[in-house]
Amino acid sequence: MRSDMAKVIVERPRHKGGAWIKPKGYGKKLKGYGEDGPPRREGIKARWQGGCKYLNEHLGPLRRYLDSQLGRPWDKVFSEICAHIDRSNPVQDHVRDHVEQYVFRNVLLVDGVPCNGEGGRSYGKPLREMWGMRWYVCPRSGLLRKVKKTPKISCQPAKVVPPVSVRVSDTLQCRFFADKWHLVRLKPLPQATGCRRLSLDRDVLLDKRVEDLTPTEARQQYGSAVYATAVRCLSRRELSQYPIPARWWDSPHRES
Repeated sequence: MRSDMAKVIVERPRHKGGAWIKPKGYGKKLKGYGEDGPPRREGIKARWQGGCKYLNEHLGPLRRYLDSQLGRPWDKVFSEICAHIDRSNPVQDHVRDHVEQYVFRNVLLVDGVPCNGEGGRSYGKPLREMWGMRWYVCPRSGLLRKVKKTPKISCQPAKVVPPVSVRVSDTLQCRFFADKWHLVRLKPLPQATGCRRLSLDRDVLLDKRVEDLTPTEARQQYGSAVYATAVRCLSRRELSQYPIPARWWDSPHRES
């Protein structure tokens, strides 16, 4: 740890408590003094009723230092931090307060998950669900570990991808291509290799002879070992007669 870490953390000037701004109702208060007028001098805190400056800390170097010490014994890491901190200096001693906010030392392992080992209502609560905790001390090894946060679940609904084909029956299928829906008539593919070689039929959709069409290729295209014997375009009036969702009647894949 760098020797001037305490100075680096508080190197920014303190935020003012708004003493240069006149609070609401301050002008009315001045008029209330009467003929004698307001006092000749007034403290900066008076108009804000005790408001004062507060620290403006730069905690990035401290977090980066703790990240670089992962896997090391916490006793050694904490000793290095304390070696460069003067406890009699309130500004330097404030660094220890931030270390306690970041590093959780009273840890309880529940099924391998680090949990809060301190008393109170949050006893046994996983550290990943607790605010502000980024690192913890492993109760078994005494090493510095990082809290694994639960990934955020997206609130956006999953995008629905329109289907390429819609099954009607074992011999009928609706398929979308060329910006239109078509009705495809299917026929089972001959199981025997010899029968496929003797067949003179063609797959009209793939423009391929049945003897050259393998069952694996047919399943990838149609979902089963079949081939297309006829294809015709469906009119818009006919679309309602088949199980095609109405929102996909007009160029569904172009809209997606």
